Amino acid sequence: MQKTFIPTIRTAMMTLICFLYFGNAFASDWERRATGPTYAEYFGAVERNGEVASMLMLRDYVSETDFDGVTIRSVQTERLFNCKENITRVAKYDGFSEEMGMGELVLEKKGGDEWEKIAPSTFLEYALRTACVG
Repeated sequence: MQKTFIPTIRTAMMTLICFLYFGNAFASDWERRATGPTYAEYFGAVERNGEVASMLMLRDYVSETDFDGVTIRSVQTERLFNCKENITRVAKYDGFSEEMGMGELVLEKKGGDEWEKIAPSTFLEYALRTACVG
């Protein structure tokens, strides 16, 4: 009995250590920035290259939602902001089957090439300021 008990504890301890060490290796740090009746909006990593900033944004839906004909629970967007011109465009969308960008990747879509002007006093203006100013 004691011979099987020690390897079981050792296996459990190794699993726990691996989970604690690697558990967040693939997670992004999300900061909640807005809440609507059917979703919550989060901002993630920001990278800036000259006048253009790239920011990851995550929309987490309360329930399953149709997005371009695919059922998702969350969508991660890489959005580009031209900080000088106050314009934006989406580089790509990734739709997930579970909340917070978890579960199966069920949608991958490239964004358009056209930039759009950001209207004042909108959520996108808030995102632009966050990405460009910090």
